[in-house]
Amino acid sequence: MNKFDIDQLLMEGESNTLDYKEIEYKINSDIEKGEFIKDILSFINAWRRTDAYILLGVKEIPGEKSEVVGIKDIIDDATLQQIVNSKTNKPVNFSYKVINYKDKKIGIIHIPDQDKPIYLKKNFGNLLKETVYIRRGTSTSISSPDEISKMGKENNYNANNVDINLEFSELNKHNKLGNYITLKTVLLNPLQVTDIKEEKKDINKKGYFTTDLMGRFENLHYEADLINYLKNISYVGSIGFVLTNNSNVTLNNVECSFKIFKNDGLIIYCEDLYPKKPEKYHDNVASIFSSNDDIEVNNYENRYEINLKFNKILPKKEIWSTDSLFLGINKSKKIEVECYIYSEELPNPIIKKITFEFIVENKDMTVEDVFNYEKENELQKYAEQHLTDNKSPRP
Repeated sequence: MNKFDIDQLLMEGESNTLDYKEIEYKINSDIEKGEFIKDILSFINAWRRTDAYILLGVKEIPGEKSEVVGIKDIIDDATLQQIVNSKTNKPVNFSYKVINYKDKKIGIIHIPDQDKPIYLKKNFGNLLKETVYIRRGTSTSISSPDEISKMGKENNYNANNVDINLEFSELNKHNKLGNYITLKTVLLNPLQVTDIKEEKKDINKKGYFTTDLMGRFENLHYEADLINYLKNISYVGSIGFVLTNNSNVTLNNVECSFKIFKNDGLIIYCEDLYPKKPEKYHDNVASIFSSNDDIEVNNYENRYEINLKFNKILPKKEIWSTDSLFLGINKSKKIEVECYIYSEELPNPIIKKITFEFIVENKDMTVEDVFNYEKENELQKYAEQHLTDNKSPRP
């Protein structure tokens, strides 16, 4: 593990694959040793698809990069191995090493994914024999009999029996587009507000907003907001996804995830974060927006992480995302990413490659662009209102 890998981990929060400890483990008593064993076993038995890590000498800072405080006492790997592997029903695969990071020492416990369940053969410290401890998010609990049964099935499952395919899709037409998508967009160079209309001279000196006869607040920066909105959405394209299960087995809790590193002005939105249209007037009522949230976008310092949630897929069936992913970049570019597909039935993720090709045209924004947008927006509002007004109540 190099400095870059550590930086990546420090940007993540605690989970069922990552834990932070400000100080090193104490292993002087059986109770202290038991706490260390419990942490190791709970990560092994956790429902996870990637390797797990415990970082010693790190203080978690929620929502920010965790702080390295360093450790002083160093325990050798052989001692920790003996503490764990002399007490479990089967050998435990983990490793411990200490590395220097910015003049401080970090202890790194690496726990690969492996056959489970693993438990103690005898009571030890505060731990009970034949009890399967499991990591759930940031806490540890005891596995249920049903979970233990699933662990055994997972060990015997043959991933070669799974044939699954991820493709891009055009959601509004229900078309499959393959694993290579070309997004053609236009990057608009913004106008000045004064190019659309003269600055307002009747700004209410007592407040930021004025109101109309209907009591709505007037957005005095509407033109500037509109220009900024059009600039931001002009080079953003949208895409959906479809996952096809070509195998003869049902896949449960299916998720797909991939990372795209930030460069050349790349922006990515899910539907909840897509820029909102500016309005000339604001009703004094809070708007409520909701979606199915089957696409999640996590925005980190140097990358985006996209998670697609498909849940259950029956044999020989396909499932389509209900949300779209919105992507934009300020220059033409091709980006190939590896997408990891997970499910309860897969001991390891299936990796599929997908490619985004962006073709970006630069263009100066015109007054006509702004007026056309306003006209289309007003027509859409009128149509929606007209349909609502003409709906007949059910008898």
